[in-house]
Formats: sequence, structure tokens, C-alpha cells
Amino acid sequence: MDLRLKTLPFEYGGHTLQLCCNFNVLADLQANGELEEMLDEKRSFRNFTRLLAALVNEAANAAGLDLSVTDREIGRAVSWKEFRRIHGDVCALNKAPLTATIEVES
Repeated sequence: MDLRLKTLPFEYGGHTLQLCCNFNVLADLQANGELEEMLDEKRSFRNFTRLLAALVNEAANAAGLDLSVTDREIGRAVSWKEFRRIHGDVCALNKAPLTATIEVES
């Protein structure tokens, strides 16, 4: 069983970031009262932009970059075509840390 968190390369602001939904991302979403919404299977555009912003911010921080984005900035930057291309992968990242925790506890 591979417990390493999944990553997804994503370009933003001239940087290629390795997105990973770790517990820092989940804690940020929880602090903003958004974590429970993110786990809902009926994901909205707003949930996607909030999640992607949290992922970008964590990846930038981990890479030592001075970069911080909001969900509104992500909404302006991501095209419909890109949304359709990465939506499933981004949402899968959100569940990865929770799935790994459940597997370890079983």
C-alpha cells in the first residue's frame, strides 16, 4: 500500500507548483469553515476555486515562494478548458489524505 500523498503539477504565476493536499491544506479549509463542503460529492465552481487556491498557497509556501492567491484570483486565471482538464485530479487530491488515514487505521 502506497501512503505517499499524490501530487499534481500546476502552473501559476510563472511557477510550476507540485500541488499536494496535505493536512496543512485541510487545516486551512477547516479554519475557514469550508472543509465539510469540500467533501460533498456535488462540488461547485466555488469549492473548486477555494480548494485550488489552498493547494496553490501550500505548494508555493513549501517551495519557498512569496506567492499567495485567493479563490477569486484562481477563478480569473483558470479557463473553462483547464477547469475541465484538472477538475477531477484536483478533487481527487482533496480526498487523498483522508483515504490514506482511513487505510492506516483499518
